[in-house]
Amino acid sequence: MKEREIIEVSDKHRVLRTVLFVALIIIAAAAFATAIISLGHKEPGWQIITPAADSDVPFYASSLGLAYYMEGSSSEIRENTATLTSLYSKSLKRFYMLFDASHEYPGLVNLATINKNLGREIAVPDEVFNVLTDFYDKTLRGEANLFCGTVYDAETLLENVDEYDREYEAERIAAFREVCTDPGNFTFEVVDSEKKTIRFDVSQHFLEVVKKYESEAPYLSLNELYFYYMTTLVGQELSDNGYPDAYFYAK
Repeated sequence: MKEREIIEVSDKHRVLRTVLFVALIIIAAAAFATAIISLGHKEPGWQIITPAADSDVPFYASSLGLAYYMEGSSSEIRENTATLTSLYSKSLKRFYMLFDASHEYPGLVNLATINKNLGREIAVPDEVFNVLTDFYDKTLRGEANLFCGTVYDAETLLENVDEYDREYEAERIAAFREVCTDPGNFTFEVVDSEKKTIRFDVSQHFLEVVKKYESEAPYLSLNELYFYYMTTLVGQELSDNGYPDAYFYAK
């Protein structure tokens, strides 16, 4: 029969051990509280403004970022950040929807509406009218091309893939560039400047080329000037509401 081993725990310094145990709990609690507080603490400097998530328009903030330099106390910075986040979210979402060339939204006339109503007279919001007429003027002056969305889309897609048929893609892009740079393939007309009514159309030849090379890109879009117009419009709205020094960056 095995002898049982009896382990005796010393009861010396019991008070001291209790005091040390309580002290450790207090220190841990204080450290945890400090960590929680520090998460909300804001130092003066550049603040990244993160737009609110929106399940109806999930990608509205996918290509444009905003940073803003803020000074003051931590509470002042937090308050300003919250105000700017709300303002930025609403502004960016609204302009994103207006200049979305592929998707329509209930109760809103946007670029997608124009693309799906070729040849028809359409009254558009002021911002859309102003941007399109400005872009068209740039096109006439040779500074940019309002009608190069098909080319822009094809080139952008190649930047996001590793393998593709280089010969075919070069031929495809060249064909798009040829029809997009021929002004005879497009009609952009201001029907009524007071009512902001325009008419946009494309030629049958353009449609045949697009079909042959299987492009699903919208015919009319902000393409190469998307960042320029979006930052101009959103920036002006932020400035009008007390935030004039916005720094935008492409994501």
